[in-house]
Amino acid sequence: MTSVLARLESSLPQDQITIILLHSQVDNDEHRKVFRFFPGVRLKIILSTNIGQTSITIPDLLYVIDTGRAKMKTYDMTIDASRLTITWISQADAKQRAGRAGRVCHGNCYRLYDNDRLAKMDLHTVPELMRRTLDEICLLTKLEAPPKDAVIQSCSRLKLLGVLDERDEEDPQNPAVKAK
Repeated sequence: MTSVLARLESSLPQDQITIILLHSQVDNDEHRKVFRFFPGVRLKIILSTNIGQTSITIPDLLYVIDTGRAKMKTYDMTIDASRLTITWISQADAKQRAGRAGRVCHGNCYRLYDNDRLAKMDLHTVPELMRRTLDEICLLTKLEAPPKDAVIQSCSRLKLLGVLDERDEEDPQNPAVKAK
């Protein structure tokens, strides 16, 4: 992302643009810049990872350029380890990215891949929990165990939804459990 930033800064007129990075390593003050209006700036460019894909509305975002790729942590059984890989996003992610443009006014999404590629993408992203080793999951819950009240509340909610039975086990009659 920093190499793209450097290329844009060297090839675009600096007095008319502002470029903002939006990813997990950037501090909150920098994140808040995406919502600011910059007087005299004709073009605000936001270089973002999939952190900007959901849950935020940037009022003056008119265009999204979607590469169709994301860096994701995946578990590789052949080497019995997790690693970061650049993979194709899902169709649901592509829809989310396109939906970021024009939330407040008219906008467009330009995809850097064709409709055939879009059709071949998975419908949904595999949940991160399913892309990790069980070792990692166990270690994380041991190092940062969730508060007991949160576990109890979650189990209660899952019982209300019919996913868990009274013994806190999967209810085999629930369609969501049957679908596994």
